Amino acid sequence: MESLREQYNVDIFCLNEAVPEMESMLAKKGYKVAFIARSDHHGVMIASRLPISNRRHYELVETMRRGSPHRTPILMADFMHQKRKITVATAHLTYFGPTEFFRRDREKHEVIKYIPPNNAIFGGDLNTFVFPFVKWTLKEQGLKHKVQGKTWRLVVGGRRTPIKMQLDHVFTTKDLSGAVNAKILPEQSVSDHFPILVTVS
Repeated sequence: MESLREQYNVDIFCLNEAVPEMESMLAKKGYKVAFIARSDHHGVMIASRLPISNRRHYELVETMRRGSPHRTPILMADFMHQKRKITVATAHLTYFGPTEFFRRDREKHEVIKYIPPNNAIFGGDLNTFVFPFVKWTLKEQGLKHKVQGKTWRLVVGGRRTPIKMQLDHVFTTKDLSGAVNAKILPEQSVSDHFPILVTVS
């Protein structure tokens, strides 16, 4: 993360497979940190060199995950950018399988309830390569999809395979669409997901 910060001058990181130990580690490096654990996997985290205000999280509709009830959090915080307040929101949706369509459908409708109507950027590991997730609901609500391309590589036994797909997405509210750009960065050895750099003009 430090190398990405230095190379691309990153102010805010959204981490979708964060562990509690990262919170104190980043705080010691001077980051302001918002972190929410998940009940079935690593948590979501926003780490920032900028002041964080109005940090909050919402739990999506309860679903069954591996036979147990589970709620996925969507984490968000506000930041000032050129005298404008912008909300950054992130989530790590639960894994999507062929028998879990209705669970994912419920999650995506819940996501829309919590994204502010203006000045908002939402992104994360949505664990879906199914195009309708992007098309349905989010587009109908006026959110703009900002990144297209492979963001994840299948790793088996520590070896990276040629199999790649897009599991991570970035959206903005309509008013920010022209001011926000997103691009997929080269792979990093620490993750099977590729970082996405989001810039706001």
